[in-house]
Amino acid sequence: MPRAALPAALADRAAATPEEPWLFYRDADDWRWRSWGQVADQAARGAAALRPPAGTARVAVDDRLRPDAVAAALAVQAAGGAAVPGGEGAALALPPVRSRLARWTPDLDALRHAAADAVAFAGPRDQEGRTHRDLIGAAIAWSDALPEPRGRPIVLASPGVGRLHRQVLLAWNLFTGAAWVLEDDPIGFLPAVLRNRPTFVLAPGADLALLATALRERRHRRWHRLRAVGLTDQASTELYLGDEWDALGVPVVRLGRRRP
Repeated sequence: MPRAALPAALADRAAATPEEPWLFYRDADDWRWRSWGQVADQAARGAAALRPPAGTARVAVDDRLRPDAVAAALAVQAAGGAAVPGGEGAALALPPVRSRLARWTPDLDALRHAAADAVAFAGPRDQEGRTHRDLIGAAIAWSDALPEPRGRPIVLASPGVGRLHRQVLLAWNLFTGAAWVLEDDPIGFLPAVLRNRPTFVLAPGADLALLATALRERRHRRWHRLRAVGLTDQASTELYLGDEWDALGVPVVRLGRRRP
C-alpha cells in the first residue's frame, strides 16, 4: 500500500508499467484508454505549470468522471495544492495528452513532492479537507472488505457515487493497480457495465437495483466477472435487491467512507 501522496503512487505505477492501460472512457460510440504513463505525464506537466503559485492553495478541477479530471486533480496535488472538484473559478486546464509513449518520458520526479499529510481534496466551503493519508487509510479498509480479485481488477463507479467515495476510489486504484472504467452519464451506466464486464461495481442502492435487474434479464446469468458490488450509501436490502444479488452469486459490500 502506498504511504506517500497520491501523485507519488501514480509515479510508481508509471515507472513500473508505463504502457499499461489505466483509465478507460467513452468517446462517442467508441471506448478509448490512457496508460499510467500518459496520465503521469499530463499530471506532471500540469503541476509544472502551477508551480510556484499553487503551494497550499485550493485549485478548482473538473468534477466529472473523465481522464482529464483525474489527471488535473493529481497535478494540483503534485504542485502542493488541494484539488476542489466543482469549485468556483475556472477548472485547471491541462496540456493535451501525448499519444506516442516511445517518444517521451514522463517527469516522474515532479509527482513526488507532495506530503502524505497534505490536503488532497477539499470542498468549496471545506477548510479542512481530506489528506492523502486519510484517503489511503480508507482505501486500505476497502481492500480489506472486498474479495480478492482474480487477476487485475477492473472497477466501474456509477455517476451516482459521491465525491468522497470517488476520491477514495482514486487512492484504491493507485494501491491495487486496477483498471478504471469512467462513465459520467447516468444513461450510460448500465451499457458500460454490460460492455466492459468489470470486476467491481460501485454504486448507490438504486443503481445497484437497476444493475441486478439487467443482469437477471440476460440469458446467461454468469456471463459477468463481478466479484462484488460496493454499496456507497445506506440503502436497505430491499432497495438494492439483495435477494437478486444473492441469486447472482455476487456479494454486496457496504463501503464506508473512512477507515474504522
